[in-house]
Amino acid sequence: MDEDFRLQVLRFFKSGMLSSGDKLAGILFEKFIVGSNAKKIAAQYASINSRTTADGKIDIAINRYKGGNLVALKIRDHLEAAAGSNLIGAYLHGSIATSEVIGYSDFDGLVIVKSECMKNPQKLAGLFTALKETEMMMLDMDPLQHHGWFVLTEADLVEYPEHYFPTVLFNHAATLFGESTLTMQLNPAGYTDYFVPSFNHLSQSILSKLETGSYLQNYYAFKNLLSEFMLLPAIYLQAKTGKGVFKKYSFSLLDKELGADYSIMNVISGLREKWNYKPPPGYLKLRKRGKLSKNFAARSGQLPEETLSAFRNELGQSMKKFVNQLQSRIQK
Repeated sequence: MDEDFRLQVLRFFKSGMLSSGDKLAGILFEKFIVGSNAKKIAAQYASINSRTTADGKIDIAINRYKGGNLVALKIRDHLEAAAGSNLIGAYLHGSIATSEVIGYSDFDGLVIVKSECMKNPQKLAGLFTALKETEMMMLDMDPLQHHGWFVLTEADLVEYPEHYFPTVLFNHAATLFGESTLTMQLNPAGYTDYFVPSFNHLSQSILSKLETGSYLQNYYAFKNLLSEFMLLPAIYLQAKTGKGVFKKYSFSLLDKELGADYSIMNVISGLREKWNYKPPPGYLKLRKRGKLSKNFAARSGQLPEETLSAFRNELGQSMKKFVNQLQSRIQK
């Protein structure tokens, strides 16, 4: 699938919008805009010509989810009932899948959309609604959830986007419902050309937030930066090796490579272990409402002065130095 079109598909499932003009009109006419964009996506998807070859074709088996996370089970039941027939499957990855949930954990989920749905505007719009409904349920686990579902399509399995969702993640994933064995075709040439831009994008995003200090405005922005920073080791190693890396293992691998220069990552990871955020009264009710109240609620909560002071000074500078160091290593 063309990379520009893949980004359009992801943009659609994230917000239902495809342009800046859609965002403004969507405040008042969301259902109409989503329906119109679903027609555009369906028409483009129907024109895709996919082919398979023997080279790079693999089968991946994914264990069924046997855990008891109540949010995951609620989401599974709702999504399967509302849109299960439109999906090849829904999958957990990250801490829920590995039963390592802590207070900082968010909901990490992936859906793979059937081609039949992708070519049907009505089904596509219905799936968008179902995914948005379950994303509101994710807030019961993490009130500061800053991302929704990862989305792949049936066409992606034929031309697999390893840079978007590395296949190694399936080794630690769990099937909520749907197919537990996926057949996909990898690019024999590898994915280095995609991994490097992903690293550059993430590192620049982190540096921009650190430079402006926007991440200190509230808990939502703060956690967003911390999550990006803790993803950096995996994205760096992927750019360096051209191979997917499971996030949990990336920390020790990078620690071994950097030695003493790794220390700031231990500090930030320590914040994750001690995370104990409590949303203000009424926060979840507001965030689960329409766009305006959601945006307002997402920016609630003032950070403690001790935290503000530490990150404005030595911690923020150490994070910048760490990112710059990784950028230099990639450029060599």
